[in-house]
Parts: sequence; C-alpha cells; structure tokens
Amino acid sequence: MRNCERNDLIGNWYLFNADIGYSELTIDTHEISIFSHYMGNLGIQSYSYDNDSLHYIHLGYSVGVKILSDTTIVLSIKSMSDTLFALPKDILTYDKTHYQNDSLFALFYREFELRARNAGNRNGYGNFEDYDKSIIDLIEIEEEILINRIKN
Repeated sequence: MRNCERNDLIGNWYLFNADIGYSELTIDTHEISIFSHYMGNLGIQSYSYDNDSLHYIHLGYSVGVKILSDTTIVLSIKSMSDTLFALPKDILTYDKTHYQNDSLFALFYREFELRARNAGNRNGYGNFEDYDKSIIDLIEIEEEILINRIKN
C-alpha cells in the first residue's frame, strides 16, 4: 500500500458490497458524483483532500484513503472499509447524462446494469433475482421522473 495523492482519486470508480450493492463514483478535483443501484442518484458531494484523508464537506465526515494499485483504492472509516476499483475513463456515467434525452439515459442504465451484474459475478453473487428487481425498480422510478419532467 502507498499513500494517495489527489490526482490518484480522479476518475471513474465502482464498489460492490452487500450493504449498498453496486455503486459508481466519478471523482474530479473537488467533487464526487455517486450513483448506486439501491439508492439511485446520491448527488454531487464537494470534498477536500489532505494527509491521506478525503473529507466529505456536505456530509461532514472523513475517510482514510490508501492506494493498493493503480486500479484499486481503499476507503476506510473506523473499522469499516470499501475498495474502489477503477472503471474506464470513457464510459458513460450518470453525471454525464444530465437528463439530456431519453435515449442517452436509457443507454446509461443498460451499461450500468451490465457493469453491476459483472461486479456481482466477480463478488460471488450467483442469484440475481433480488438484485435484478432492485435495478428494475430503480429504472422505473427514474423513468417516471423523466416523464414528469417532460410533461411539465
């Protein structure tokens, strides 16, 4: 493990755990955009970074950050930790959709679901019935939001 520099954080990342399922994070120099298949759009969080700690400004807490490799970062707080794995820089992430149009939004969801299933497979989740239902429920909620925006 090595210490982390701010530039090491910048990029697209995912994490997968039993509590929050699959989540994707897009980190730039001052903000983190988080999208989770269980909780949907968690918004954009401002952050600061110093001394191997990432400080979520809006949420008011800090997590320790360690680099395991060029494609793996560990975030930790107290006795809990999550591992972030790098995603390609050119993928379509939630923060790039901005509800621009229905087809772009639908494309994001198809790609997100595929990445989530692949992460589930890598983490030993063979039964996707409940997992699939959570994805479908989330997509229906987001599509309803889109339809209401278009109508209004």
